[in-house]
Amino acid sequence: MNRNDRLQRMIVRKLTMARLKPPTIAGLLLVWSSLPLLAIMAVVGVVTLAALDLPIPVSMLVAGMCIGAALRDLGIATKTVRFWPIQKELLDWPKIEELAKGMAAPSR
Repeated sequence: MNRNDRLQRMIVRKLTMARLKPPTIAGLLLVWSSLPLLAIMAVVGVVTLAALDLPIPVSMLVAGMCIGAALRDLGIATKTVRFWPIQKELLDWPKIEELAKGMAAPSR
């Protein structure tokens, strides 16, 4: 199995799951977002900068970068959820189902 086969299998599996259960903003943020790690890094970074007694603008810069990254992830998730019904109609579902069945069958 090469890298493209694994990628195709992953995409087909995700599309099949998304067809059965449409994506939500919260679900996307928890599954593929860096938001939880980003929140931990933001808190640790700001606390560390405050403990080192660095100027407040430096702490605000770090906090602003983390908030910006979180808002970016939120925007991407919102657009993905909003455009899913359109994408769902444009996809060739019989072809995707055929690929999914072919991947489920054991290959020799």
